[in-house]
Amino acid sequence: MPLCDTQPCINEGICEAASGTFRCICAQIAVSRIVLTNFLGNKAGALIDFVTPTDDSVILSVTFIAETGFTGPDCSQIVDPCSLDNPCKHGADCVPLQLGRFKCKCLPGWTGPTCHINIGKR
Repeated sequence: MPLCDTQPCINEGICEAASGTFRCICAQIAVSRIVLTNFLGNKAGALIDFVTPTDDSVILSVTFIAETGFTGPDCSQIVDPCSLDNPCKHGADCVPLQLGRFKCKCLPGWTGPTCHINIGKR
């Protein structure tokens, strides 16, 4: 039975067999999701980088969540996005969330998903 027939790679990893062994090429997810919370506390995810609220919605908070990928021999370990190059700009703290996601805690004067927007200058 060929080694990859048992599907040893999980989380959409791709199995490559060679010389009596195999390796998993792990999926790298590049999804940006903005989670909007309205005044009722309802949340909605959007796979876009910016959102314009409609007239009938009041947005109280916006959280940017970026998902990374998987690692390990069978692609079972989630990559900590904060252990990579810090995705948060201008001295912001990267806070790891569940399932390989993160959010940025911006310093005063900065905003945006990765704290890249200067709001200190008018």
